[in-house]
Amino acid sequence: MKILITTEMVLQPEKNGGGERAVSTLAEQFRKEGHEVLVAAPHFSDISLQRDDLKPYRVIRCKRLLVPGDQVSIPSPQIKDEICKFAPDAVLMNNVGGLSMYAVEYAQERGIPAIHTIHVYYQGDIPNSIPIFTPKRRFWIENVKKFFGEEMNMADRVVCVSEHQAKIYKEQFGVTSPMKVIRNGTIFPMPNDLDALKQVADKTFGLGEAETVFLHVGRLESGKRVDFSLRGLAEVKRALSVHGKRTDFQFVIVGTGAEKENLALQAAELGLQENTRFLGGLSDDELKSVYARSDLLLAPSLGETDSIAVAEAACHKVPSLVCKNTGAEGKIQDGVSGFHFENNINSHAGKILEIMHNKPLLE
Repeated sequence: MKILITTEMVLQPEKNGGGERAVSTLAEQFRKEGHEVLVAAPHFSDISLQRDDLKPYRVIRCKRLLVPGDQVSIPSPQIKDEICKFAPDAVLMNNVGGLSMYAVEYAQERGIPAIHTIHVYYQGDIPNSIPIFTPKRRFWIENVKKFFGEEMNMADRVVCVSEHQAKIYKEQFGVTSPMKVIRNGTIFPMPNDLDALKQVADKTFGLGEAETVFLHVGRLESGKRVDFSLRGLAEVKRALSVHGKRTDFQFVIVGTGAEKENLALQAAELGLQENTRFLGGLSDDELKSVYARSDLLLAPSLGETDSIAVAEAACHKVPSLVCKNTGAEGKIQDGVSGFHFENNINSHAGKILEIMHNKPLLE
């Protein structure tokens, strides 16, 4: 079978973004099962197209048009020709955009199956992409949501990664297509020797002196709220200092993105410069060692649908701290497989301090 996958994401899984890893893993799995796979993705200025040649599936890239607050993929005639020559038997669209709109229309015209998979919420992204001073801003926000819903309704099935996300798309976007919830998984196996992996991390990244290691894995963008984690950890450090406790914990940040410089400045301003490590994008083997060395994954994003990082951390026996009333909350049983916190700094810092004072909670 020939399968076309479209995505609006960077599609460089080595940048350690969950969406990119999901698309790449799916494409690789289809190839292992003997299917032909073509992935259509946008071209971003900061990526190396030479890496596309190293992937076990074929990738074609389209340009992006700058619009207020965002960029939109525009399938060129050449991209459309490539898709027509490929002649897919089924179409899988990952998130909404210019590529997915062309793909779902292509599928309808030819009577082939079309499945929409959604890894994000959009209800926060859409308002953020429309400037506050825009006339009739509420009107435009609701119409964009309506447009997104109409595109999803053109698909034969919509796949969400959490019940919370599915409810939002039904109620706020008017999605009526058959919907199925399939939670994110991970290809990471349970490691046989966690101690050996910890030693690799200590040697490679110099984490041996740290008593406690907190971790972020994912793109460095505002929606991930790494800045929130930094503010929470600043409160943790103050509280530890007041009580004469060790304050040499490490916050290890894995991933790349536009917010790196801002986050580095914030860490310095909060007195966390010596506590914060930016490791950039890591290979799978490097990432596994860092997971094994970590004590707690910090995942405070409000827009998290079903974090892949949470699943990867769990494979390495690392619990996660996630915000209540998000898609990630449903993946964590509070106090058993991880921890929940209310959406405020005091709750976030308080939960971290509780865990640090009672390390058996991490086991």
